[in-house]
Amino acid sequence: MSHYLLKADNYETPLWAVNELISALEIKPETRIWCPFHGMNGQMIKILRSHNLNVVNEEDVDFFDDKNVPREFDMILDNPPFSQMQRIVPRALSFGKPVILVLPILNLRTKWIKEITREKASHFITASPSKRVQYDYEGKPTKHCNFETTWFCWNTKGMWWGADERGQIFL
Repeated sequence: MSHYLLKADNYETPLWAVNELISALEIKPETRIWCPFHGMNGQMIKILRSHNLNVVNEEDVDFFDDKNVPREFDMILDNPPFSQMQRIVPRALSFGKPVILVLPILNLRTKWIKEITREKASHFITASPSKRVQYDYEGKPTKHCNFETTWFCWNTKGMWWGADERGQIFL
């Protein structure tokens, strides 16, 4: 089952935005990263591997099926389908590992994000890209993303080069 139920769900994060995030993180080479939302071209996995990071999956899987969870992984990092985020975030946090997901910034003030963060996360920050992200569709950049996004980062204490006093990273 694909998570990309809507055509609008299958937009991939561009190279520059992932590179900014990776440059701000301290990810050890042995860290096993699960990218459960492979997308159309597997762009996230390709970018992470270009940084010599250890990605533990090869394809898009049904994130909600326990048999598809890698036996061993240390963190989740991905761009999930936005139409499924209210199901994806609690599931991702249920593993008790660091989770970094790019999501629309408007969700930051929603009741469901506040509640799930309070219930399931020991640490929460956001990492804001240096400019508005225009996501790639079918391998090509778009120019019509009409909302801001940011990296929502749960349980990532000690993984950052630096954060401001409010726990925000500006990339």
